[in-house]
This record gives sequence, structure tokens and C-alpha cells, in this order.
Amino acid sequence: MSHSEVLTTRRSDWTQLSSELYYQGVEGSKFGIGSVSVEKSTFGSSLRSRMNRIFPHKEITEYIGRNFNAKTFENLFKSEEGLMPYGLPGVVQVMNDTLGLPRNTLVVRVQNPGSPVMKAVVLYGGERMEGQLEQRLARLTQVLQGKGEQSPQPESARSSAGATAAPAAPNPLKDNPEHFRKVLAQVNLRNLASYKPDQLSKLVDALEPDKDSLPLELKPRFKAVSDWVVRQSMKRRPNMV
Repeated sequence: MSHSEVLTTRRSDWTQLSSELYYQGVEGSKFGIGSVSVEKSTFGSSLRSRMNRIFPHKEITEYIGRNFNAKTFENLFKSEEGLMPYGLPGVVQVMNDTLGLPRNTLVVRVQNPGSPVMKAVVLYGGERMEGQLEQRLARLTQVLQGKGEQSPQPESARSSAGATAAPAAPNPLKDNPEHFRKVLAQVNLRNLASYKPDQLSKLVDALEPDKDSLPLELKPRFKAVSDWVVRQSMKRRPNMV
């Protein structure tokens, strides 16, 4: 197959890179469906999906959840069958029903040529305002080159005379399960509004794959934060661009 439409990177910090692909390529965009990457887990390498909570067409994300698997993921990199160049560097469009993705889904494929398992895809669909997809692609290019802003910075704690400083927002940069568990244990559940919603969203996304293995005392905390993130995304949805 021709690899002209597969973006490449020399970065080997694959778990961190996969996270950045989602947050720079998808997060905050209504036309961003999500990202899927091969990442190491407790049981070896497996697919990790990050789906966009504000993507308005839930039937599409549900379709992907049912039909997109390890086999269809690999087929995206083995053959160009069912794919058509979209006219932007690195972007192809799904043209048939054999790839586990809805027709017309836009796919950006990413790979580290030095490792057969370092692969990821970023998925787009729906209406796009002029120039927005190009902006997201520019961000992805910076991620692959290891340049640019990697993740939003925590909100500074606010304080004033007679007021208590707000708790520091979770730091999403350290892709370490134990780190995220410690962050979860420190979150002030009575004052979740003092955190940036996207920071708490990153915390939930990081812990979601292993939520069933969380210590018993952390499971209700995880549910409280997760429920709050979902409620906030529902409130913000009508105002997102």
C-alpha cells in the first residue's frame, strides 16, 4: 500500500502521544469523533478508545463501539481498500462498510515506522466550519513533531482576603495510573466547580479503562467526578462550536 496518507512520528512516548492526539486533535470540537490507539495495559497491548463526549451524533460513536475492533483497526494500515484521499494531507475518507466505521468518516492515521504496534487513528465527522479541520491537523502535526502546547495548564488557585484558595486543578501531563489515583483521592468533591471541566474530564478519561480495579474507597469518588463531568458537558453542548 502507499503510505503517502499515513502520518509518521519518531516519538516513542506512545501513551503520552496518544493522549495528546486526542486532546489536541479532538477535544472541544463538535466534529471530532474521537481517537483510537494501541497502548500498553495490564494484559499487554490493546486498543484504547477516547470518544468525544460533545460529539452530537451518538449513533455514530455507538456504531464505532460495536463494529470497530483490533482487526478493522489493523486493516486501516494494511490496505487502502475502502478509503479515498480527502484532499488534505494525512486525511482519508471511509467509502464502504467493511472497516468498522460509518461511511464518510474522516480518518487520520498515525504510525511510528520503527515499531509495528505504535499506531493510532483520529476520527472526524459531521459539519465543519471553514478552516477548523485544518487547524486541528496543524495541532496534530505539532504533536507528532513533539512541538507546541501539549496539554492545557492547570487553573491557578484563586484567593482573596477572607476567602479560601481553590484547590489546584488535576495535572493531566503525568500518564501514570498511580498518579491519577492520587489526584482523584485529593479532589474536593464538595467544590468540583473550582476545577476546569476539561481537567476533570482528562482525569476521568485516564482512569476509565481501569475503573473496575480502583480501590474500593476511590470508586465512589470516581463516579462522583465522572457524573459531574457528564453533566457539565451536557450543559456546555449547545454553546460549543
